[in-house]
Amino acid sequence: MNTAEHYLEQGVRLRTTNKPQEAIAELTKALDLEPTHEFVLAELVLCYLALSDYTSANFFTDEICHYHPKSALGVYLKATMALQKDQLAVAEDYIRQAIQLNPFVAEFWAVLSAIFIQRKSWNEALKYVHKGLELEPDNNACLNYQTICLNQLGHTELLQDSMEETLYNNPNDAFSHANIGWALLQNQEVEQAKTHFAEALRLDPNMKFARHGMIESIKSQNWIYRQFLAFSFFLSKHNGLVQLAIIIGLMMGANYLGDLSDQYPWILPIYLLVVVVFYVSWIIEPLGNLFLRLNKFGNLALSPTEKRASEIVGIGLVGGIASTVYYFATGARATVGWIGLLFCFTIIIPLSQCYSMGFLKNRKWLPLSITGLLMLMGAFNIILVTSLHKVSNFITYYEYLFVAYLWLINLGVIKDEEI
Repeated sequence: MNTAEHYLEQGVRLRTTNKPQEAIAELTKALDLEPTHEFVLAELVLCYLALSDYTSANFFTDEICHYHPKSALGVYLKATMALQKDQLAVAEDYIRQAIQLNPFVAEFWAVLSAIFIQRKSWNEALKYVHKGLELEPDNNACLNYQTICLNQLGHTELLQDSMEETLYNNPNDAFSHANIGWALLQNQEVEQAKTHFAEALRLDPNMKFARHGMIESIKSQNWIYRQFLAFSFFLSKHNGLVQLAIIIGLMMGANYLGDLSDQYPWILPIYLLVVVVFYVSWIIEPLGNLFLRLNKFGNLALSPTEKRASEIVGIGLVGGIASTVYYFATGARATVGWIGLLFCFTIIIPLSQCYSMGFLKNRKWLPLSITGLLMLMGAFNIILVTSLHKVSNFITYYEYLFVAYLWLINLGVIKDEEI
């Protein structure tokens, strides 16, 4: 007769090979034999977290805390679940409780470090990483978080040592290779990054983190895309408030250039270039994916949602360019050409993000509602200008709503979703 330990061992093996459903079946057998087994309950929590089943995960963490009140494991798992749900304050409270119960577990310090990485407090995160590494020098999570922190802080020499140490201790860990790939990509070492992403995908073909990195590294072979990606990496080093301040500063600078161009015509080309750069920065990812579809390997690497977003951008750009040609050909402001170019060039931003940012899949009512309203208003304006040959106030309302959408994205009210 098999024991609970046997089923636990099978469950761990299945979970660590990305088979959480099969693991749950084995762990349930173990739980039937020993209903209060702490590590069986913990493994079930990890399986349900892998499936994003937070109700079941919370039930089993409560079971651990009930049957083992003096153990830090249940509180640690509550912190892990809160972190996965992006509830950083809750996660910090739980993990500090776990550390108070047992300060000698490196994994606990790794979770605390991960919380501060999410907050982009790199020095604070690095401090907690070092505490974890003092307890367990080869802890995989701590070594990877150390790489992230050193990269964001710009400590190039220490970063190289950290990457070498991580791979020395974990040469067959997919996350380590993917994490190092992103660090190399951020430092524009594209070919080396591709090598690590490829290795990560060999070890774990379903890892989205590595697949996305490989896609970005292929697109980074284009010099223009690489500059936009570098700017994105620059922004990612800062927290939300600093990012917003940078964006506002750039927008104010662009508006100032626009005002100057009225007095000094030679500034107009510079202003138009800045406007184009700003615009492209909003669609650069699906636009890059559109060109990536010409690459045989790149096309296979793209997910259905990424392909759909790139198709929307492609169709919108064709429509926008055609409308622009028609507008300049006719020369009349109140024409379908002017409304068409405004609508096509703007609607592709929220419409493509419904796919690329996961709004459609996760049924996020706010961005979907705004996008739907923008499409209705745009279509109404086109019908109106076609039949009456004049622009109504609805076009102004359309512009206000579109700008509001961009600000909601910048302020983090509308966030990227898991796809």
